[in-house]
Amino acid sequence: MCWKNLTIAQRSGLNQIPNRRFTLWRGLTINRANVYVGFQVQLDLTGIFMHGKIPTLKISLIQIFRAHLWQKIHESVVMDLCQVFDQQLNALDIETVKKETIHPRKSYKMNSSCADVLLFGACKWNISKSSLLVDSKDVTDNTRSCP
Repeated sequence: MCWKNLTIAQRSGLNQIPNRRFTLWRGLTINRANVYVGFQVQLDLTGIFMHGKIPTLKISLIQIFRAHLWQKIHESVVMDLCQVFDQQLNALDIETVKKETIHPRKSYKMNSSCADVLLFGACKWNISKSSLLVDSKDVTDNTRSCP
């Protein structure tokens, strides 16, 4: 494309494309939790929190997650989990899998929560005390009532 035939607005638009690409590419580093510049803001209709960083990054992320994409991804993950649990009922000693109705704002509303999936056991499951992922020895109650 010849630069002579472009208007000033078109030229500035072409200059913005590499800037946006760079911002998205570096966005993970720019928006790290331990880099605080400005106050914390949650992007509309997503679970992404930003600290007043670069407007280009904010605009790009909003465009990526437009049309309730964040909510659709959340619902898709819940459905996939339900399908896996349904396929593994016997192996996991599950009697029924119940998918709860998902509130439209649940995927990005961070101040309240409820279960997406309820699992009803075919018997009493072994339960361990709370532990860290690095702990190698979990202590269970060993009162399993399954055959």
